[in-house]
Amino acid sequence: MTPTEAMIVLDTLLPGGDGFPCASEAGLAAALDTNSELAEALSPLLALAGDAFAGMDEGERIACLERIEAADPDRFRATTTLAYAAYYTSPAVLAVISAMSGYRHPPQPGGYVLPDFDEAVMATVRNNPVSWRPTTA
Repeated sequence: MTPTEAMIVLDTLLPGGDGFPCASEAGLAAALDTNSELAEALSPLLALAGDAFAGMDEGERIACLERIEAADPDRFRATTTLAYAAYYTSPAVLAVISAMSGYRHPPQPGGYVLPDFDEAVMATVRNNPVSWRPTTA
C-alpha cells in the first residue's frame, strides 16, 4: 500500500465538509508516518478494496468500503476508530472545532485547574438520614 492509496481510503472515510478538512488536508499523511497501528490497519482494508480503488469515483469508493464493512465489520470498525482518533486529534480539525464551539483548550492531557474540593458541599448529604437498609446474610 502506498501512502497515496492510504490517503485515498482516508479521504473517502473522512471527506470533510461543513468547514472540516478532508483527511489529507487535516495532515493524516503525517499520522501514517508516525502511527504504525493506523498504517497497518489500513493495509488489509486497501487489499480488500483492490488495485482499482484509486481509480474509482467517490460513489464507487464509498460502495466498495460499505461492502468491506459488511464483510468484516470488526476490522472495519477498528480501522475507522484509529482513523477517527488521528483525524480528531489533528491540529487542523481541533482548530475547526475550536472556532465552531469557542472551546479553546482540550481537557486532556493537561486538564483544567480546579479549586480544592470544598467538603461543605457534602453537608446536606451527610446530614440526611440513611436511606438504605443493610442487607442481612
